[in-house]
Amino acid sequence: GSYYSIWGSGRVIARDPVSIYAGLLTKCQERGCEVVSDFTDDGKLAAKAARGADIAIICGATATTESRDRASLSVDQERFMVEIGSLLDIPIVSLTISPGAIVMPWAHNAKAILNLFLAGKHTGTAFAE
Repeated sequence: GSYYSIWGSGRVIARDPVSIYAGLLTKCQERGCEVVSDFTDDGKLAAKAARGADIAIICGATATTESRDRASLSVDQERFMVEIGSLLDIPIVSLTISPGAIVMPWAHNAKAILNLFLAGKHTGTAFAE
């Protein structure tokens, strides 16, 4: 599946979805702040990129389809989210996308947590609002 499409009997395929990054970038430009990013899933590189930042926003997701169960309740980026959570000394906001319940072993390091259940095309806008 896709993090931005809704699968199953109510299937909706998001064309040109607004990613979390795009949504945050747009909102930050409106408010006059700066977004610094790292897309490597390497905790040490992400921690280096976050130096000097006021907050860190970490993202993870998992998807499924109607015809198969998920192998676990973890997000695909769980290892990264646990690692970066232990490396940063600034407030962390955790954003996740899931088709249902998930485990969050990094939660104790987060000041805020928001999970959306396969929100579709405007997922990034929804997170940024």
